[in-house]
Amino acid sequence: LVFGFVTPNPIRQMDATWLATSLISGRAAWDLWRHARRSRYPAPALAVAFFLVLMTLRPFLEIAQREAHAGPLDPAIMYGPPGVVFFRALVMSLLSMSVLWLEVSRLYETVEQQATHDELSGVANRRAIVAGLEREMGRARRENAVCSVALIDVDYFKRVNDTFGHPAGDQVIKWVAKTLGEGIRPYDTLGRYGGEEFLVVIPGAGPDGAIAAARPARAPI
Repeated sequence: LVFGFVTPNPIRQMDATWLATSLISGRAAWDLWRHARRSRYPAPALAVAFFLVLMTLRPFLEIAQREAHAGPLDPAIMYGPPGVVFFRALVMSLLSMSVLWLEVSRLYETVEQQATHDELSGVANRRAIVAGLEREMGRARRENAVCSVALIDVDYFKRVNDTFGHPAGDQVIKWVAKTLGEGIRPYDTLGRYGGEEFLVVIPGAGPDGAIAAARPARAPI
């Protein structure tokens, strides 16, 4: 607005536009780099992030080149032909939408995580584990298969809270959840049923199979 109406200057107006878009590119590169660190296949995201970093630095290099030049410069030489300028503006618009999409996706994942996982232990909460049990029971009835559950209660947990305090009890819950998660089979589901109770859904196992599947998780505790 300053360079457009207060002190009209097309060159500075173009500079302000490209600096704003370069900040958008930098933010998109930062988000992609953080996504690549958590991704199993980070190479595509890292390649796009590297391209975005180059696009972020280019406006600064162009401004520095113009400031170092003694004589007047043709804007077409500084910024390229009109088609190139349009292409860069289009790319920046798409990058802006990609940044918004990344933010919305991140917020959605956070909300979904909070809605289905217990905040303290990190395993499925009661609603999620009961829903998972209903799905497995429904599949077992359709396929005429078996499905078992193991309800695990931590003995003397109230004594831990009364003796060492609730922070110590929280650490016990976290450790028990971690130990149970490491001891069950990969396709079993673990959830916190309530308080110090944990529920394990064991599909494809009858009574003997359920005991055999739960014993490795129970033994370390």
